[in-house]
Amino acid sequence: SLFMRWCRPQLFCRCSIQLKEPKNKFTNHLQTEIKVRGPMTVANYMWEALTNPVYGYYSTKGAIFGKGGDFVTSPEISQTFGELLGLWCISVWEGMGKPTRVTLVELGPGRGVLMADLLSAALNFPEFLAAVNVVFVELPSALRDVQRTTVQAVCPTVSLQWVANVDELTHTGPSIFLAHEFFDAQPVFHFQRETQGWSEILVDVDDSPDSPYHFKFVTWAKPSLRHALLQDDRLVLATPGDRFETSPHSARILDHMVHRIATSGGAALIIDYGIGQGQGWLHDTLRGFRDHTPVSPLSRVGETDLTCSVDFPGIQTFIRKHEESVQASSILTQRQFLTGLGFDVRLLESLSTFPKQADTLVGSYQRLIDPTGMGAQYKCMVFHPPGLLPPPWTHLDYE
Repeated sequence: SLFMRWCRPQLFCRCSIQLKEPKNKFTNHLQTEIKVRGPMTVANYMWEALTNPVYGYYSTKGAIFGKGGDFVTSPEISQTFGELLGLWCISVWEGMGKPTRVTLVELGPGRGVLMADLLSAALNFPEFLAAVNVVFVELPSALRDVQRTTVQAVCPTVSLQWVANVDELTHTGPSIFLAHEFFDAQPVFHFQRETQGWSEILVDVDDSPDSPYHFKFVTWAKPSLRHALLQDDRLVLATPGDRFETSPHSARILDHMVHRIATSGGAALIIDYGIGQGQGWLHDTLRGFRDHTPVSPLSRVGETDLTCSVDFPGIQTFIRKHEESVQASSILTQRQFLTGLGFDVRLLESLSTFPKQADTLVGSYQRLIDPTGMGAQYKCMVFHPPGLLPPPWTHLDYE
């Protein structure tokens, strides 16, 4: 009918307008910056979205972790996870000859749950506890108060310090670094292979009514970081359409950690969502999470957690090329790592002590070692001086 022919385009236009997400102040801020300076790198977009002191996700978001937040981490799934890492740290300390001072450096400590559980396990080792001081690498935010409360509830006498980045570490003596779900939040640059070479993926303003987001990805024919594209041997296999992401920011942090271990001793453990040996390179893993649901990384900037998979083979190669006095281990899955530390034995002990919590204990155990989920998706590796290979690498042969 004439009425229907007239009405349809009107309805279509209204729906197109309603597609756009509501703008927040941060969206306006970033759009203004892009319009003045031009499209920004994916790395700059991530850094702003997560750490902007006024609008950034970690600066302003109230509930981040747990059921009321956007995601749940392994320490919040099972207390045993942190306790096993505590025993792992004690093993490393013993392997160093039980130094009278050792600094535990946790990067991105969240609410402090991992460190609290770690120190809870250490309460049975007073000599280790007396040697320990703790340094959290955490940007200034309300999380610091949460971390202090969480840790001191378990171990009120432990020495706690905070720094904003690893460059501010001033302690002497050996260090044990723990980076659990830290490197996945570090900013990455994105590139795409074209017929004529590499282009860079940038973030631009999107005023189109056809997209719900206020930003979009665009390509730029003159990529930055050309040296990174030339130095990675894996990229000789790239074909047109392939993408590649890399994090120079992570490399700088790793370089500092490796240098400290080389000069003062210690070890570093990395546990994160990432790729393992023989799985190529990172193509395009940037994603957003909000309310425990995957969303576009362009959605509701400042209100959405942004994360990328970690390039474990790339870290392994970086360490092996840059520092002869520090060795990089093979890459384990979280399932291999936790079972190698005796997670199954700890489960049986917990079941005998807390039989009424059997369903919760078994469910948490299965979730962390699930070969189709976290048990395989999360990878683990350690770097250390020669002669100080920690468990479970000492008795497992995974290459």
